Amino acid sequence: MSLVSRLFPRSRIQKRFIRNWDYRLAGLFECGVDFSGKSILDAGCNVGIIDYEISKRQPASIHGIDSYRMGILAARNIFLGVDSPARFDVADLTNQRKLDRLLDASYDIVLFMAVWQHVRAKHGEAVARRLTATLTERCAGTFVSTTVADQAADFSALMRSLGFAAVYNSDPAGRLFTFERQ
Repeated sequence: MSLVSRLFPRSRIQKRFIRNWDYRLAGLFECGVDFSGKSILDAGCNVGIIDYEISKRQPASIHGIDSYRMGILAARNIFLGVDSPARFDVADLTNQRKLDRLLDASYDIVLFMAVWQHVRAKHGEAVARRLTATLTERCAGTFVSTTVADQAADFSALMRSLGFAAVYNSDPAGRLFTFERQ
């Protein structure tokens, strides 16, 4: 067994995202959101690559949360070389009590990128709705989300019920939305 495979066993390192980074970033900087000077929450940040790209736009702060411990460790290491203030926490987004302790009172922008449909499939509609409600309660301005195209209408209806309206839904793939509080 090689040193690399002993230090990094396959069970600990695994791809936890779909497609490549370009696909995950597609449309994010074309949807009209100004990240400069804003406080950002990235709920389900994975390894922080989206946050790293946002950091180039001079946000006031970035707060990433994910249950993927290795991803959070990677994000923390990436941000050692970034000037933007950032914090990354390991937490299960469906653990309401822990989430309430970790979240700031308010964020200018909340990112919820390709997470909702997974929470909904694994934990059910009620948990996905509660998590989204918690995130929208902490959102002072813009809520940016991606989901799979066949569930976009359901997610948009949920956001409307929580007092948000879509201000951008022109992604050709039908998966990126920007919502504003009404």
